[in-house]
Amino acid sequence: YYVMKQMYARDRPELDTRILGMFRQGWDPMAKSAWQCSWEAFQGGSKAHIYGMYPGFFLSSYVLGVRWQDGIPLNRELLIEPHLGDLNQAEGTVMTEAGPIPISWQRAGNDVLNFKGRIPAGLTAELSLPAASAKNVTVNGRSVKGRPIGRRIHVTLHPGDFSGTASE
Repeated sequence: YYVMKQMYARDRPELDTRILGMFRQGWDPMAKSAWQCSWEAFQGGSKAHIYGMYPGFFLSSYVLGVRWQDGIPLNRELLIEPHLGDLNQAEGTVMTEAGPIPISWQRAGNDVLNFKGRIPAGLTAELSLPAASAKNVTVNGRSVKGRPIGRRIHVTLHPGDFSGTASE
């Protein structure tokens, strides 16, 4: 958990891909086993163990990118920051204290990222897209100017359905 958390904190696409490789290699035998649950360690140990479940956290919070910001108490603002690594698409519904948040990401070639989702009533969200692929951002058919922060471009989203694109 700690190693993956620190790798995601570096915010580098090659590390995002490396983490996905760790998931594929380490958890594939668990998914294919007759036990159909997480193990204590990659090579075995207890065949039903809580520490094998953290890929679920990382897949929803970092790959799909929906989470509350670290160190900030529940303040009605989500962070939506995808780390797709080598994936061309990712889709799911992230369950939060504020309700379910559906989200999907799809790459169209190397330079376009399409996205859509829904922000529950009473919340706002900070959409954080990789700066290298977010020179031109549209949300709900409108061009928006994001705020550069580190390696990312940030755009504020309001409650309701949203869809858009990010491109170079």
